[in-house]
Amino acid sequence: MCKKSLLSVPQQDGWWRDPTARGILDRTALNGTIGYHFPASGQPHTWSCTTRPFDMSTPSPRELSLAIVGEGATGKSMLAAHLHEMIYFSRPHRSKFRFSVVGEERQSAEMWIVVFDSTVWNGCPHDLVQEVKSQETPCCIVGTKLDVLGATRVDADLRSHDYASQFRYFHGVEYIPVSNVTGEGLESLMQHIVDVAYPLPPPRRSLTEILQSAASALLCQFLDVVASCCRLPQPRPRKDMPVPPYIKDDDELRNLSCTRPDWSQILLDRLGARPEDQISVSFIPPCFVAKPATTSERASMEFVRRNTNIAIPRTYCDHLSKLVADHVEGRMLYECWNDLGFFMQFRVACTLRLYVKQLRSLTSDRVGGLVNGELGGPVFNFKEEYGPFRSGEHFRHFCERLAFLDWQRLNRHKLETNQAVPPMPSSAGGEWNLVFTHGDLNATNIMLDDDGALWLIDWGAAGFYPPFVGAL
Repeated sequence: MCKKSLLSVPQQDGWWRDPTARGILDRTALNGTIGYHFPASGQPHTWSCTTRPFDMSTPSPRELSLAIVGEGATGKSMLAAHLHEMIYFSRPHRSKFRFSVVGEERQSAEMWIVVFDSTVWNGCPHDLVQEVKSQETPCCIVGTKLDVLGATRVDADLRSHDYASQFRYFHGVEYIPVSNVTGEGLESLMQHIVDVAYPLPPPRRSLTEILQSAASALLCQFLDVVASCCRLPQPRPRKDMPVPPYIKDDDELRNLSCTRPDWSQILLDRLGARPEDQISVSFIPPCFVAKPATTSERASMEFVRRNTNIAIPRTYCDHLSKLVADHVEGRMLYECWNDLGFFMQFRVACTLRLYVKQLRSLTSDRVGGLVNGELGGPVFNFKEEYGPFRSGEHFRHFCERLAFLDWQRLNRHKLETNQAVPPMPSSAGGEWNLVFTHGDLNATNIMLDDDGALWLIDWGAAGFYPPFVGAL
């Protein structure tokens, strides 16, 4: 029909598209050229003609009303001019959409767009974003002036990724960089609007995926049956179990802890710790221990005790600042693993499999510890405290934000030392449903008692996290 050109005019009605785009634009919205022609610069954005014209009359485009807000000199008026009355064909939806920008009747808008100047660092009007979100209408953030965002294309991409991770974490909304001059990003913006207004159902699984899923489920069931047959026995109830003495306050607890001053050193020797290391666990006669507890540790232990049959120590004296619990007589898996026979190691693994399965059956919509929702444990050993999080999705955005900031610091160091730069972290995938997790399930926190039962101790890092956290 026609060849690629910046200013050639087609001879018949048709649709025009970006060669890399997911959608198609109406020629009538392009000012009679193959491309955007913006009066401010006179530089159109290159587009190409499809090989087959589309029928503009049927079916009628679906209407989508937009409200565009922002501070002055952000380019919101020019963006509104580009989008108003634009007809867009979405390939994934196989439908046409006409955008209309509403003025005074913003309450009727199906999508709000908050515009800011991306060249102004921290120039996003966060208060305005929160106000727009309070309308309970879908919204997104658009950063304009993409064409002058950085000295190079790489700089512009870095700033755009920084903004995207920042806005997802702090506001839970998507960020789309746009240039009103070159038209770059407009295609992504229009497709995002359509995706939000008319979400597509998940793609149908192929026969191969269905068979793989069924085979995986059958394998898991088979392994669960084997684990149930080979698991270690439950701890036997002890009739002679002493009742812990009533401890009035922390001072009395401190005095009781001094009756075995060598106990901490014995435990350090068992752990193979360095001479300068210290341990905060103390022995309370006749068979109890005391340790500093995190805010949620006691609640986590009682929660697991009520909802599973996992062997964990009982807790006492909840009025004290420290956690008082049963002392498990036995050996840490760290000490005895190499001394166990193959079948005994297999039984330990089977028992742990069933323990983890029980923990993962406990779900929640709140991330982190049971009491305060804060992160804890070796995986989240931060100087600052993070949390609580609104949802698993908010937690995922937090992890993506941290990954990007760490990559930025590493990237800066690599460039200064002339080393190869690692690839930028991609968006986090996998399962982000929240299940209960021990948080620090290492061989020093797994005890094999004298009767052959397996205990889990030290629940200070426990909480609700995505399943993969338990494997880190």
